[in-house]
Amino acid sequence: MSGHRIVFGAPVIDEDDVRAVADTLRSGWIGPGPSVERLEEGFAEAVGAPGAVAVSSCTAALHLALLALDLGPDDEVITSPISWPATANAVVFVGATPVFADVLPDGGIDPRAVERVVSGRTRAILPVHYAGRPCDLDALEGIARSTGAALLQDAAHAIEARWRGHPVGARGTAVYSFYATKNVTTGEGGMLVSDDEELLERARLLSQHGVTRNAWSRFDGGNLAPYDVVEPGLNYAMSDVLASLGRSQLGKLERWHRRRAEIVRAYDDLLPGGPVETLPPLPDHAVPAHHLYPVLAEDLASRHALRAHLHEGGIGTGVHFAPIHLLSWYREELGTRQGDHPIAEDLASRTLSLPLSPALTDEDVERVAKRVMSL
Repeated sequence: MSGHRIVFGAPVIDEDDVRAVADTLRSGWIGPGPSVERLEEGFAEAVGAPGAVAVSSCTAALHLALLALDLGPDDEVITSPISWPATANAVVFVGATPVFADVLPDGGIDPRAVERVVSGRTRAILPVHYAGRPCDLDALEGIARSTGAALLQDAAHAIEARWRGHPVGARGTAVYSFYATKNVTTGEGGMLVSDDEELLERARLLSQHGVTRNAWSRFDGGNLAPYDVVEPGLNYAMSDVLASLGRSQLGKLERWHRRRAEIVRAYDDLLPGGPVETLPPLPDHAVPAHHLYPVLAEDLASRHALRAHLHEGGIGTGVHFAPIHLLSWYREELGTRQGDHPIAEDLASRTLSLPLSPALTDEDVERVAKRVMSL
């Protein structure tokens, strides 16, 4: 190995972020409060949404959205098998059944596959903007309208993603992740956005035990009004400590997105003719968030060999993802099997994510690409 180790998915934390967190720690208020409110306002503006609720994780945001939609044991939610298990797990949390639809070669859910599995029990369609690449929202919204299902977007990777000139979060309801590896991080955290005010307010209520007044509103000693519980809820609130980091990170979002795009263009220029393929191009009206840079090896053995080769060269990689329908619990409970979703299974066996971060230098990117090409 020559040179420093290139870590896959390391967060970018600068002194502005450190100061923002330190200021909150010194403020005397570290629970859910004014920093959370300002993060919600700033994030809603960034993704073009009318409103937002900050919570403890993207999984929490998804769980709250499904609860607010009143989904339960008689309902089905159509989603992608190519995602982190949290996407399907949240459906199970509310007692509903996840129904998987195969993906397109670019990793986005295939609207035609969605149409094939729609049933009288379908209550929601849950696409995943894989790697930050927008799914076909026109087609998916059309299916949702024709079936009466809700469209709930898993935009964990897709803060900066746009479809036909608008952020994906400007359309309906979406959830986002602030996990350590994401384009904006709070260490752990998530956000729910929606143009459905009733859904958003119910989710906010459920995120704080179903209590009608949160801790910050009760902090004012002059406010003697009692709190009430109108519906049993959960403890999914975000703290001001995490929100202060998120607010600082959000201010760098556009600059970092430009840098991510530069790195993607460099990989695109350096990798052709080598041992890997790249995902198919998006339509001109789609702008990706550039959260991941997946490449496709020839087969599973080739993927293992490439990952080992890069590791030996001091370069970290990621595998995104094992297909959910082939994970043990889902196989046993839903009866899903190998061959159910062949495109997803093929992508999952061949895909490897290369380092992609604003912290990478041009020399780092060239080193990664050279190592790939030297296999």
